[in-house]
Amino acid sequence: MDGPKDDQRVSLDTSFYAPVGRRTGPAVMLGHGFGGSKDDTRGEAERLARAGYAVLTWSARGFGRSGGEIALNSPTTRSRTPGSSSTGSRSVPRCGSTGPATRGSAWRASRTAARSP
Repeated sequence: MDGPKDDQRVSLDTSFYAPVGRRTGPAVMLGHGFGGSKDDTRGEAERLARAGYAVLTWSARGFGRSGGEIALNSPTTRSRTPGSSSTGSRSVPRCGSTGPATRGSAWRASRTAARSP
């Protein structure tokens, strides 16, 4: 739920990339830049999945095929993003229990995957 009164339902467009050749793997969440969508992270998500990572991508509220409106620094709307979620990686299929990666961890995982055959 979102909005000033927490009464607005917003659907986010997401994609999950399972780790290739493994049942479980460390979880990485990849977000896009302003004006983009989850499609911008597809190549990196596929590389990470081939390297054994479980990857979740999403289009932020108001971007791509996600619902809602963009609300930057709005005094009446709190912005909730998957990266700030308290649900953890256990809600994502095929993930270990270590929790979502931080931006720095995602960067390191990406660089590792880029070097993988």
